[in-house]
Amino acid sequence: MNSQVVTPEIDVLVAVSVWLWRRKVLPYQFSIAHGKDIDVQVAKAKLNTALDRERIPGELRSFVGDGPDITAISGSEYWQIECKGAGSGKPATQRNNFDRALSSAVSYYTESAPDFGENLAA
Repeated sequence: MNSQVVTPEIDVLVAVSVWLWRRKVLPYQFSIAHGKDIDVQVAKAKLNTALDRERIPGELRSFVGDGPDITAISGSEYWQIECKGAGSGKPATQRNNFDRALSSAVSYYTESAPDFGENLAA
């Protein structure tokens, strides 16, 4: 009997966003996964509900079609995060998904954060 646990990517995105906020980092830009069996509007509503519950300002949120799943910033930190869930696919599929996620995350790496002006200076 297969007792594999499935964790949707949106659940990971929500948990990471809340974690960032609780450590005083503002998650402000989101790219929600789309594809087979994913209702983007339902996922966006789930994320917005969780962010509202944490009192993360709605007017500071933006949604984009591609790029890092979460972009977040504070006076001293800048994050670009790729989130992946755990599916029920075959091990080879899970491995391929992991490799793709790692590749995406590495592609976002830069030596320094973009210059947002003195408003965010530490």
